[in-house]
Amino acid sequence: MTPVRFMCQQHLLGEWRELFAFVGSLKKQRNLTGYIQNDLFEPESLKPRALEISEELIRRGYAVKSFEMDPKILDYLSEEDRKHKIRRNRSLQILLSRCSRCRMAFEPDTAGRYEIGG
Repeated sequence: MTPVRFMCQQHLLGEWRELFAFVGSLKKQRNLTGYIQNDLFEPESLKPRALEISEELIRRGYAVKSFEMDPKILDYLSEEDRKHKIRRNRSLQILLSRCSRCRMAFEPDTAGRYEIGG
């Protein structure tokens, strides 16, 4: 998961929409194994990530719909899937390689604080 301050508007809004889509899929108990195995979803971080993104959206001047999630909607997932952690450096590296706007936000701010690689 990329630090939200480095995300361009398009990626920040896109991830915000994806959070609501994941909640919908979880409510319907859909199989999310592919998202988890491909390092695209970290179930136990759904609510904290929503808070982080909503705070950044508000900081950028957006009106934000509240994010509601019953933590029990994760209960049907295996413990391994529920506890999956995204490889954050890899996620950030992929985003920066694909988006020049996110890369421009990242580069002047980092001054060696983030390790990009493997």
